[in-house]
Amino acid sequence: MAGSDCSGDRVLAFTPASAERSVTVVIGASTNYDQSKGNAAANFFFKGPDPAGYVESVTSDGAAEIPEALLRRHLDDYHSLGSLFSLDLPDPHRSASKETAPLIADYNQHAEGDPFVEGLLFDYSRHLLICSSRDNSLPANLQGRWTEEIEAAWSGDYHININLQMNYWHADQTGLWETEPALWNYMRQTLVPRGTETARLLYNAPGWVTHHGSNIYGYTAMGSDASWANYPAAPAWMMQHVWDHFDYTQDTNWLSDVAYPMMKGVAEFWLSQLQDDVFTGDGSLVVNPCNSPEHGPTTFGCAHYQQQIHQVFDATLAGASIIGEGDSTFVRALESALTRLDKGLHYTSWGGHKEWKLPDSWGVDTESDHRHLSQLTGWYPGYSIASFQDGYLSTGIQSAVRKTLTARGNGTAGDADASWAKVWRAACWARLNDTDQA
Repeated sequence: MAGSDCSGDRVLAFTPASAERSVTVVIGASTNYDQSKGNAAANFFFKGPDPAGYVESVTSDGAAEIPEALLRRHLDDYHSLGSLFSLDLPDPHRSASKETAPLIADYNQHAEGDPFVEGLLFDYSRHLLICSSRDNSLPANLQGRWTEEIEAAWSGDYHININLQMNYWHADQTGLWETEPALWNYMRQTLVPRGTETARLLYNAPGWVTHHGSNIYGYTAMGSDASWANYPAAPAWMMQHVWDHFDYTQDTNWLSDVAYPMMKGVAEFWLSQLQDDVFTGDGSLVVNPCNSPEHGPTTFGCAHYQQQIHQVFDATLAGASIIGEGDSTFVRALESALTRLDKGLHYTSWGGHKEWKLPDSWGVDTESDHRHLSQLTGWYPGYSIASFQDGYLSTGIQSAVRKTLTARGNGTAGDADASWAKVWRAACWARLNDTDQA
């Protein structure tokens, strides 16, 4: 290199020597953000040491390597995860040889789809998670590191009423276990400490809670509108991921040290919040008040909540048995509540699954094409109605799922033409073994 100059216009200019044909630039960056300082002992400051020395060290180490060695290290790291699962689909339209623009244009012309493109998108989803969620990072957020905006849509935060969950739906199933510590650490070190205070301050409750949206500084309170902000079911849904991970790994040490304390905290919160259903007088326990995510009235007994709590209580009892929970009073209370809990399985007059426990005469459970499938979380990705209530064997449950999905449409409704809504619908149809609809 003959010389370089960094001007006041923030331009780094290189003057190559006559024989040079390439330049390798090694960039290092870090921050003094420290997730482990997001607790009362650290005054929720999230501030760690000045990263200057660390940045200088790792950048110098990187610059000392030849580019080929850096590339090889990167590829080895990536393929150690990427190669753990493969999905091989046919290429009936010879799409592999097409550039991206004509590939997408042609895809939109094929009513039956294109397995090559769909396989490519599947691989891309794994690529995004591998590159945005590792054991030394924050979990994948709404747009990850690929947003084109300085101020990303929805602040690039963590939406915990479908989006954060969906980011990790395929992690355990496709061998991406090493992407999940970022999620566990975020919940343990950020959501639980702040959420414990929120449970105490807002609900006078034990355990912990968070709501619709959070961020890296542990925002766990409500927002400004009940239809989306009144969502304390967020941790219950996240505990499905926690229990699923144990189901896949059978790691009892991880269950005892990481998973069970979080699950127990969520179960304790909901034990303190459930109320007798005095509206129907059926003797069941329900959440009151509740909102189905971003949809409908503030009411009681929302199917989404009841199904999520059903799963949390069941998983926590199973975990308690495995680790040898010593608090017998807690276990008995959980067993009693689970017996009385409304499981969120009711039917509309038109044959679909009810989203709310209100009578049909109230006019809320209509054949809506809303983007969310909240009353079907127990069908997919959960198992409250699919497994625990014998949905896999019940033609009645399956018929109601089918009618609900038909009413909800294909995810192109006026309220949101959302890609995530299409994926959720496809997964629900797939669980019905209806591959044509999926």
